[in-house]
Amino acid sequence: MHDFRTTSRARRGFTLVELLVVFVVILILVGILVVALSGAVSSARRSKTVAQLQSISTAIDAFETDFRYVPPLVTPELVSPDSSPTRTGLVTPRTHAQAAGNPNNIDQYYRDARYNSEFSLTVYLLGIGALNPDELDDDGVAPGSTPLHDGVPGPGFKAPGNLRAWKVQPSSGPIRHEPQLTGRTYGPYLDFGTLEGVVDFDEDRGMFRILDPWGNPVRYYSGWNGFRIVNGNRQPTLDEIPIELRSSEGLEAELGGANLAQLLDFDDELRTAKYALLSAGESSDDYYGTNPYTGEQNTFIAPFGDVVFESNGSTSLVDTYSALNQEQQVSFLKQVGSNLRYIK
Repeated sequence: MHDFRTTSRARRGFTLVELLVVFVVILILVGILVVALSGAVSSARRSKTVAQLQSISTAIDAFETDFRYVPPLVTPELVSPDSSPTRTGLVTPRTHAQAAGNPNNIDQYYRDARYNSEFSLTVYLLGIGALNPDELDDDGVAPGSTPLHDGVPGPGFKAPGNLRAWKVQPSSGPIRHEPQLTGRTYGPYLDFGTLEGVVDFDEDRGMFRILDPWGNPVRYYSGWNGFRIVNGNRQPTLDEIPIELRSSEGLEAELGGANLAQLLDFDDELRTAKYALLSAGESSDDYYGTNPYTGEQNTFIAPFGDVVFESNGSTSLVDTYSALNQEQQVSFLKQVGSNLRYIK
């Protein structure tokens, strides 16, 4: 005799509770998979960034071999439609000091530039850029009537000259931009063919930047002083080192009252470094341009840690970690902790 009760139970299917359990299990598995994939992507980006910074460092070393100095800082005051001698063509701390009649005070102009530039790498390693962004076409290319910033169209450049920026200082009259048009062409020191999607054109400046795998510009640092004179003696100092280059462990130790000897255990290599490269790293996914007080998207702010948001909606530059309030310190440490440094 056939058992109709068995047939009925077999055809009943899943109950609502069973379906919910299966759904929850699937959600948990998907969550685990998303976290794992996110971690793998982040790890891959970090590895790619480290390789990128190493490649740039090799290019900087090749530049230094040719010219006996590392690439100058191309400061934010890059170009100007006026004829002010301090703002004609490319501006570096050296040319700014020379044009201002203050050639022995280059250090001050390095401080004003906060020891970093997002444009030096493309100018001095690739030889690309322009003088006047108003005269560029839609692709960021200067028409033939526009003076070349380095004497060579496209990648590569002629020797930057004594002022290291394709400028000359006449015996009388203001400093002027005057690139050489003959002689050896240097560079590009990076493989230009592999940089598609990595080189970004800044329309406001008329210049190019190299982007990291997170889409933020790679910063180039140089010119800080790791020593100071105290009572006629030369002593080590961390005071002039850009705060975003410091290690998060060292900054936390400083806030905890550590003395200089203890802090040098964390950041001593920075004092005597010739240059440094910095990527904002993965914190850019959370912090790029989002004001935590207003929710406004300020996409011009990259999250290296040197910019914090104020409660009134404005932003300010960070000089000392101890001056930040608790909320800013938490944000700052996350950003600095995410930064990827290459120090040479």
